Amino acid sequence: MANFQNYVTTDGRRKVTAIVAVKGFERFSKSFESKSAAKAWATEREAELRALRERGGAAQDLTRVTIRSLIEAYRSDPAVIAKKRSHAHNAHQYATWLDEYGSMRAREFGYLQIIGMRDKLLVGSRQPGTVNRYLSTMRRVWNWAKQNYSLHPWPDAGIMLEEPSPEALNEKYGTTQATIGDIDAILMECEKVSPHLRNLAGFLIGSGARLGDALAVHWRDIDLEAGTVRLANKKTGRPLNVAMLTFAIDAVKRAAKMKNVNQRVFWQWQATGATGAGSGRRRAWTGPRSPRASWVRARANFPTHLRLMRLHDCRHLCASYLARSGASVVELAGQLGHKTLTMVQRYASLAAGHRSVAHDRVDALVLKNRER
Repeated sequence: MANFQNYVTTDGRRKVTAIVAVKGFERFSKSFESKSAAKAWATEREAELRALRERGGAAQDLTRVTIRSLIEAYRSDPAVIAKKRSHAHNAHQYATWLDEYGSMRAREFGYLQIIGMRDKLLVGSRQPGTVNRYLSTMRRVWNWAKQNYSLHPWPDAGIMLEEPSPEALNEKYGTTQATIGDIDAILMECEKVSPHLRNLAGFLIGSGARLGDALAVHWRDIDLEAGTVRLANKKTGRPLNVAMLTFAIDAVKRAAKMKNVNQRVFWQWQATGATGAGSGRRRAWTGPRSPRASWVRARANFPTHLRLMRLHDCRHLCASYLARSGASVVELAGQLGHKTLTMVQRYASLAAGHRSVAHDRVDALVLKNRER
């Protein structure tokens, strides 16, 4: 049963407070400008609480539920686990939310906190797509919790960031225009900075691997006779066998002349862990320089249209090259390790209007003979 109390504010305004009390829950109250609005809210809230109690959701009162308990309950829910949703690659996103709002009561969490986290994430070097993944992780937890607790809806309006189109990104970083000659120039500039950087860049371009997966490759993962490499695929948690292009094969052969006892192919860079748990900072590296810092030095002398390239764009360069060579969307998905074909649709349009497979095969042979 709802109760209503009239009162006058210090500035002379008349307001109405609605108080909802349902057995099994603490009282809920909210103030309104009119009694009709207060009655509408009270009726809706009372119905939600009664329905929640019938489902057995009153075991833990909302006033005691924190963001930490919501996330932990979500991750341990058998129904969520049964859907085979992987939490491994979202661990950092969960940790970031927990570090910032873990002790906050769920009833106090809302639009301002979400916007605050979004803006904080944008301060670093994260792109809109990455920030949206952090937001989506928490949104999934919240939408799940709405079925078990009397929570207000997730405020979708004005939350998610607009992401640049795949075509715009490829245009910005120059991967759609890169030729075999451009790749040759990239590797030469990397060689000037460090032969280890050249090997790493060649492997990324020739395999489409992510940086973390490439640095985790051991010699036991390489099959030079078959021209394949086994990648850990840390993002999805599902190992992936991919074929290596000439660039990667040559890089592995050069790296074989500098083997190390730890059996990693690219042992020169060793990740020592995140610089701050949940801080969102990049990993710290031992060795002369981090691979990204070395890459920044090298790209200063890249061809003009490639001087904005990130090290991660070597992966996109591999995909673009394969698409121009006639690779199907299915083949691209297998090379990049994407779980859905829509993730690689951004490269499918590159096949039209570009040179044929024969042209690129000739270029590959020329490149291979030149590097012998």
